[in-house]
Amino acid sequence: MVTILCGWLFLTVSLAAQIGQDLPVALHGLILQREDERNLNGTELIDLLQNSSPAVRERAALALGRIGERRVTPALLEALERERVDAVRRMIVFALGELEDPQAVPILLRIAGPEKASQALKARAAEALGKIGQLPDRAAVARVLLERLPVPAEILTAEQVRLTGLVMTALLRIREPETAGPLALQLRSTSPEVRAAAANALARLRTPLTAVVPDLMNTLTDGDPEVRANATRALGVAQDMRAAVSLTSLLRDRDERVVVAAVRALGALRESHPTRPLVELGESILARTDRTGPLRLGLLSEIATILGNLKDQQALPFLKALRARVGIGGSPEVETALAAFGVEQLISIPVDRLLKEARTNQGVGNLARGLAGAGEPRSRELLLLLWAGEPPDSPARPEILRALVKVNPQTLRAILREALLGPDPYSRATAAELGPGLDAAPTLTELVEASQLSRRDRVNDARLALLRAINRHQDVAATRAIEEALNDEDHLVRRLAVELLRARGAGDQSDRIGIVRTLRPPAYYLEQARRLNQTSPLRARLVTTRGVIELELFRRDAPLTVANLVTLAGNGYFNGLGFHRVVPNFVIQGGDPRGDGEGGPGYQIRCEINTRPYLRGTLGMALSGKDTGGSQFFITHSAQPHLDGGYTVFGQVLRGHEIVDQIVRGDRITELTVIDPGARSAVSQRKAGRSRAVTPRSRQRRR
Repeated sequence: MVTILCGWLFLTVSLAAQIGQDLPVALHGLILQREDERNLNGTELIDLLQNSSPAVRERAALALGRIGERRVTPALLEALERERVDAVRRMIVFALGELEDPQAVPILLRIAGPEKASQALKARAAEALGKIGQLPDRAAVARVLLERLPVPAEILTAEQVRLTGLVMTALLRIREPETAGPLALQLRSTSPEVRAAAANALARLRTPLTAVVPDLMNTLTDGDPEVRANATRALGVAQDMRAAVSLTSLLRDRDERVVVAAVRALGALRESHPTRPLVELGESILARTDRTGPLRLGLLSEIATILGNLKDQQALPFLKALRARVGIGGSPEVETALAAFGVEQLISIPVDRLLKEARTNQGVGNLARGLAGAGEPRSRELLLLLWAGEPPDSPARPEILRALVKVNPQTLRAILREALLGPDPYSRATAAELGPGLDAAPTLTELVEASQLSRRDRVNDARLALLRAINRHQDVAATRAIEEALNDEDHLVRRLAVELLRARGAGDQSDRIGIVRTLRPPAYYLEQARRLNQTSPLRARLVTTRGVIELELFRRDAPLTVANLVTLAGNGYFNGLGFHRVVPNFVIQGGDPRGDGEGGPGYQIRCEINTRPYLRGTLGMALSGKDTGGSQFFITHSAQPHLDGGYTVFGQVLRGHEIVDQIVRGDRITELTVIDPGARSAVSQRKAGRSRAVTPRSRQRRR
C-alpha cells in the first residue's frame, strides 16, 4: 500500500504545486482578496480565463469555483472548449464540479466518456459529475463512469489509481443500484487503495448489497486493514446473517479500525445476538487497562452504543462498570446506553451528589442526553433541575434544552421563551431550531423579537436559525422580517435571506447579497501572496496529552486557512483546548473553546476548497456549511473520499499517526506551534501572527 499511496500523493502534490507558480504577486494577492470577499467584481475574474499565462487561467478557474456563483458556468464552459493546456482544463472541470450546475453535465460526460483526454482530466470530470446533485439521467451517468473502471487484474499506475478512486467516489455519490456489482469486482484489484475505495463505495451506496455479500466476506482477510475495515462496514450495511460469524471473529482483529467497524456491523445484525461477544470485548478492555491509565474510550463508546440499542439485560453490569470508570456524565454514549434500561440506572446515588459529579466531569449535557432517552417522569424532574442550575451561558444549556423538548414538561413554553430571549446566542439558536411543530413553539412575534436581539451577537448562529424559523410562518409580517435580514452585516445571513425570499415568491434580490466585508486591507492579501513564493515547507507541531503529531501545512493550496492557523497558534489559542469529537475510524476534532462543537474564535473564514484528497492523517477545516470555518479542525483516521471537494484540506500528518489513533474525546492540546523555516525565528512568527488578527463574524456548529 505504501508504494501506491506515495504515488497518489505525488500525483496530487504535483498537480497542486502548479497553482500559484508563475503568478505575479500583485495579481495573486488580488485573486486572494476577491475569493475572500466572494466578489466576482464584474467580469474581472472571468476575463482572467483568457489571460496569456496558463498559471493565471488555472488560478482564475479555481477562484470562480470557490466563489460558487453559477452565473459563471457559461464562461467556464466556453473556456474549457478553447483551452489546450491540460492542467488548466483540469482546474476548469474541478471548478464546474464545485458549482454543481447541471448545465455542465453534457460536456463533463463527453470528457469522462468518449473524448480523447488525459487520465487526470477524465478523473476530474468523473469527480465533477458526482458532485452535481440534479443529474438529468443518473443511470446514464453511472454507466459512463463504470466504463472507466479498470480490469481488476491489471497493474495500475499512480494516475490510474487516482482515476479509479475518483470514479468510485462519484459512483458512491450518484448511488445507482446497478453499480454494486462492478464495484464488487474492484475488491479483487491488485491495488489495496482501489480495494479500500471499492469497499468504501459499497458501504455508502445505500442500495441492496445482498448479491455482493460473498465478495465482501472474501475481503475480510485482506492484508490491508483499511480494506478490511471498509468491507466490514459494507457488511453491516448489507445486514446479511451470512456474515455474522466472520464479523464476530473480527472483534479480535489486530487493527482497531477493523474492530470498530465489526462492532458497528454486529449492531446492525441484531438477530445474531451479539451482546455476549461485545460485552466480553468491553470487559477485556477494562481489565487490561490500569485504573489510572487511558481507556480506549472510542471503542468502548461504540460498544456501549450498540449495547444500549440491543437492550439486553446481560449488558447492564458492564455498562455500570464502564460508567464507574468514566464518571457520571463522562460519556454521552454510556449515559444514553444506560438510559435504555430505565432512569433508575442513571440515578443510583442521591440527586445532589449526581448533579455535582456531572458538573465536575463537565458532563451535564451528557447526563441530560441520557435522561431524555429514559423518557420517564423522574427524568423530567431532573432535567428541570439541570436547567435551573446552569448559568445562562453554560455550554450544557443547548443540550439540556434538546432533552427538555423530548420529555415535554408543562413549563416547556416558558423555557423556550427564556432561551429565545436570553443572552446566550447558542441557546437562542437551539430554541429556534427546536420550536417548530411543538405546541409550545414560539410565536412569530417572539421570533422577530429574538431576531432583533441577535443583531448584537458576535456569532451568526442565532440569526440564521431564527430566519429559518420565521420562514415557517407564511404571513406578510414574516416576509418583512426576512427582508430586514437583507441589511445584516453578515454575508451568510444576507445570502440565506435572499434564498428564503426567492422561495416565498417575494422576488429575486440577489443583488442585496453583496460581498463579504472581511475588514482586511489589500496589503494583507499581498503579503499572503508573497509567502506563497517561499520554497521551504511550513510545519506544525501539535503537542497533545497522548504525544506529538507533526504536520505539514499546505500554504499554497489554502493560504488564508493556513494563515488563520498561524495567527491563532501564535496567540496560544489552542493551548489547553480539548478534542471534543472523536469518531473512531473517521476523525478527531478539536479547536473549540466551548468544548461542545459550537465554539470558535468569534469570526469566520472562507473555504479554500482544493484538489487535495482526504487520506489517512489529512488535516481539514470543520464546517457547519460553506464558508463557516474558524478554529475547529479535524484529522482523519483513514481515507474519506466523500469529504473531497467539500472541506478545505490544509495539511497532512508527517509523523504521529499512532498518536492520532490513540486520541480519545477529552484529550487535550498542550501546545500548537507553527515552524516556518522561512521566518527568522519562532518569536517573529508569533509576532507576525498577532499582527494578522481579523475580526469578521462566525457560525460555528461543526460536522
